[in-house]
Amino acid sequence: MNLKKIIGKVLGGIVAISGAAFLLAVVILEDTYNVDLTTGETSQPVSGFSLWVLSWLAVGVLSAGVWFLWWTHRN
Repeated sequence: MNLKKIIGKVLGGIVAISGAAFLLAVVILEDTYNVDLTTGETSQPVSGFSLWVLSWLAVGVLSAGVWFLWWTHRN
């Protein structure tokens, strides 16, 4: 295994773990503020839309990490 693959797997793992932690934080915020992430409605003084955007951003980061791991494993 060459250095490029090792670095790629480490970076991909870090990005995937960061995305998962980010997604977990958004889910905790969603539960705390009772936000419906599909509609953005909330019963608390927080923008449901911002949590909706954060949730999709977290999914994107997690997906990027998983894709990066797959790409470095494949190449």
